[in-house]
Amino acid sequence: MISTAYNNKNATTLMDINDILTHLCSIKNGSILLDYKYFKPCARVENYGVILKHIIETIQTILHEKETFVIHINLQSLTLSDVEKYYSFIQIISETMKNTFPDKLDLCNIYNAPFIFSQVFRIISLFIDKKTQQKMKLVDIPSALVYGI
Repeated sequence: MISTAYNNKNATTLMDINDILTHLCSIKNGSILLDYKYFKPCARVENYGVILKHIIETIQTILHEKETFVIHINLQSLTLSDVEKYYSFIQIISETMKNTFPDKLDLCNIYNAPFIFSQVFRIISLFIDKKTQQKMKLVDIPSALVYGI
C-alpha cells in the first residue's frame, strides 16, 4: 500500500493511495469529478500508472451506463510550476484519453482555473484535437458548488 501525507487546511492526516484516488476522481450524479488538489500528494512518476488506471476505470464505469461522459475538473491550487513538474503526466493522460475514449467526451467543465490557465491550455492543446478542445469550458463558480452537481 502506498501512503502519503496530505495537508488539508492545517490538519495533516495520513491517507493511503486508495483514499486519495477516491477523492481525486469519482462519480457524482452521473458525471465524473476530478479534483487536482488530490493529485499533488501522490503525484510521483512511480504512481502515475495507478492514478491513470483509476481515472480510466472511473470513466469506464460511466460508459457502462452512457455512451458519452461529462467531466468536471477542479484546478484549484494549480500553479505554472505544477504544470512543468507534471508535464509528462499531462502528456500521458491526454494521449490515453484520445486513444482509449475517442469521441466519448461530451463536455469538460473546468473550475477554479488559475490566471495562468491560458498558458497551460496552450501546452495541453498540443495533445488535444480541435473537436475535443471545443468541448472544454471554463466555468466561473466557487469550488463549493462544483460538488453540488
